[in-house]
Amino acid sequence: MIQVQQSSDLEQYETFANGDLALTKLEIEESARWIEALQLESGLVPWHAGGHIDPWNHIESVIAMAIGGRSSAALRGLDGLMKLQNRDGSFCHFYLYDGVKEADRDPNVICYFGVGALALTSIYGIDFVAPYTKMLIDAVNYVVSVQRRDGLLPALVTPDGFEKGRPLRAANCSIMTSLDAAIVYGDAANLDPKVTEPWKECLWLLRDSYRVAGDEKFASTYDWAMDWYYPILAMAGYEENDLDLRFREGKDRFFEGGFGVRCKASNRWFTAAETAEAAIAALLVGEEDSARQLFATLSRFRSNDGGYVTGIVEPQGVTFPPREKSSYTTAAVVIASEMVARDVSSSSFSDALCALGL
Repeated sequence: MIQVQQSSDLEQYETFANGDLALTKLEIEESARWIEALQLESGLVPWHAGGHIDPWNHIESVIAMAIGGRSSAALRGLDGLMKLQNRDGSFCHFYLYDGVKEADRDPNVICYFGVGALALTSIYGIDFVAPYTKMLIDAVNYVVSVQRRDGLLPALVTPDGFEKGRPLRAANCSIMTSLDAAIVYGDAANLDPKVTEPWKECLWLLRDSYRVAGDEKFASTYDWAMDWYYPILAMAGYEENDLDLRFREGKDRFFEGGFGVRCKASNRWFTAAETAEAAIAALLVGEEDSARQLFATLSRFRSNDGGYVTGIVEPQGVTFPPREKSSYTTAAVVIASEMVARDVSSSSFSDALCALGL
């Protein structure tokens, strides 16, 4: 049961919606500055003011700051991330400003710098990312090393190397997109094929395993929106027509016009990050009208300073968590807006990342 702040006053979170499919340049810059204002001295970006840090959402914020022209902040973010990397190439699951909060390793979190490296290369060029190539190589090699015999990736790995929890569908799909992006980056950076060949083998095995894996292989997360659209972002295990059908069926379950995407189908908690990511999924399957419809609802989450509230609960019309604006939410909207503006319809996620710098 979701508990919400009992206040119907959302005026401070309402925005001057421009009516366009994408944010304006000024709106993107404003959102990037808002994220930068959260950035710690270390370069790390917490979820929200006073919140914890995880590398996945941190990288997403770095990408958004780069899109918004905050190149120095993006570099500080990469430097901060590099200092967190463990000797085996992994990162811990969660950090606080002064240390580790959750020491388990999440392969999805660790692999996501593949997306970051390719996006930042598209925006600023290979020289911008080159100093961090070793960080990427070590991170992806760690993920390859913990792949299960059945080809899937575990939800978590303990610091001493034991698997923890059943595989997550959305996380495995996210790892596919990260591996693919890392491979594309490797080609752009002229990495030795001996480096990237294990990455390709890991991706091929993961895709094949995902295609035949039954629901019993994964943790039960059918109620969560991410399990709907992450397989679409990864184009995982489905023919093109099946992806179209998956998108339409999921949209009927999770989306309400004028409100956004429910984080969980069973609750009317509408979250901006899920709405933005679903808009990207719509584009990748060529559903431009759906992408427009999804993106249009994001204006209700935007505040006057460029940040986005994490979610709004209906019918009460209140923010949850109360009045929380989050870095990863704001970053997801910025990234989705840029992909929309670059016309990435009917392309792969890696192709969409490559289009960011056009």
